[in-house]
Amino acid sequence: MNFELAQEHQMLKDLVRKFVDSQLMPLESGVLASETAGKGSYLTAQEQARVDLVSKDMGLWGLDAPEEVGGMNLPMVAMVGVGEELGRTVTPYTIPPDSPNLRMMMAAADEKQREHYLAPYVRGETISAIGISEPGAGADPQLMKTTAV
Repeated sequence: MNFELAQEHQMLKDLVRKFVDSQLMPLESGVLASETAGKGSYLTAQEQARVDLVSKDMGLWGLDAPEEVGGMNLPMVAMVGVGEELGRTVTPYTIPPDSPNLRMMMAAADEKQREHYLAPYVRGETISAIGISEPGAGADPQLMKTTAV
């Protein structure tokens, strides 16, 4: 079994490595200082906006999103390389859109919802959130009984 990345996926991993080295690692000291001061580990709004702009300009958005909504539809094996590189820094950053929410929207949305919600999400015009909690279940989706129609 071959565990090597395909050449195009290795090129993506190399691009993400350059992004991490040039954009995220220089922010580590500020993130760690904030965390040490008890303020949490996050990017400021200005840092987030700048890093988002750079990642978008580098073509790193929508990597695993469907092509019909503006993504690249890359396979999960390519995303493993992306995750490895992002994991090299303590600076918290997810290349938009956030894959777990993207996957749920791809699985659950009908065509009208995909156009209305998923396409703007892939373009970075909206954000997503998931509310998972109910009495007696907490945040365990398997114990939840409430449904929406």
